[in-house]
Order: sequence, then structure tokens, then C-alpha cells
Amino acid sequence: MPTVELIYFKETIIWLLDESNNKELFSYSPLVVFQTFIPEPCQIGGVGIVNLVRKNDSLEVPYLISILAFGNFIFQINIPSLEKDKILFGKKVNISYF
Repeated sequence: MPTVELIYFKETIIWLLDESNNKELFSYSPLVVFQTFIPEPCQIGGVGIVNLVRKNDSLEVPYLISILAFGNFIFQINIPSLEKDKILFGKKVNISYF
């Protein structure tokens, strides 16, 4: 993640490192993971990551969606931000599968 984006994820980092599993920090279920398995011989060499950042803060989509690929696996997860994802609190969020 670019360093300039880290300012929006201070609480997220604290939340991830919290051993008490505090589920109260985010008022929505922030962790949705999509997994894809490519059953062919390994298509992806090494490890690849793509971060998709919301450009318009009025859109009701997560601020940052991260896609991680290695071997025959691809994982997509939204990385929650208390500051940038306030628009999502208390709402059902539809996340596109990329």
C-alpha cells in the first residue's frame, strides 16, 4: 500500500493487531473475502497484488479493495478504513467481484 494511504488505516492496523478480537470497532462486517482457484498449471509466477482505491467518496463501495494472487489462487478482500468507509456504516454493501 502506498505510504500516503496508510493515514486512512491507523485504526485498521490497531484492530488487526488487537488480540482481544474487538468486533465493535467497525459497525459493519468489513471482512469479505472472495477466493478463486485456477485449476490449470500455475498461471501466476511469484506474488502479485493490486489495490483498487475508490476515487469518488460519495460512492457506497469500500475505499480499498486489495487483490492478492499467487500460484493458482486469487484472493480479493476489502481493507476497512474507519475514516473513508463511514458512508458504509449501517448499510448492506454489495462488493463487485473483480
